[in-house]
Amino acid sequence: MSRNCKKEFTCDFESGFCDWANQPIDDAANWAIGVASGGPSSGAKGSASYAYVDSTSNSYNAKLILPWELVLPLDKTSIGTMCLHLSFQTGSGSLKVIENVYPTASNKNPQQNVKATLQGSGTWVDGTVLVEVDDKRQLTLEGVVGGSGRVAIDNIAFVKGRC
Repeated sequence: MSRNCKKEFTCDFESGFCDWANQPIDDAANWAIGVASGGPSSGAKGSASYAYVDSTSNSYNAKLILPWELVLPLDKTSIGTMCLHLSFQTGSGSLKVIENVYPTASNKNPQQNVKATLQGSGTWVDGTVLVEVDDKRQLTLEGVVGGSGRVAIDNIAFVKGRC
């Protein structure tokens, strides 16, 4: 990420989940913070901790959600297009970046929009995904455990504009 870019929201998981939250239903595991057994020995830039899917069961998934209304400035309902920057490891699993639109009177069952399915390796990889930021949606990171390694994320940042 360019040093000249203004980061609107960041999370390195050193002091908790920031405004991210484990989804309480509709997944089989949770995200945890720390250093996972069988996972990376440190965070992406050598930090003490990162977020990881707290399961070693194959095909188990965990969803971490970010309701945009918690991040938007008080006087704004939309920022528009932003670039999500993150570091991740997936082992043989995957990491999905999903936009969820909140239901409305005219659209009671909105569809999920999978913005990206990221596949990495057993080392930290940097990735970017274009997302829309407004108070009518939330962002979900879904880690799906594969046969080996841990799904882990670290150093999340959002920057205005395209990636």
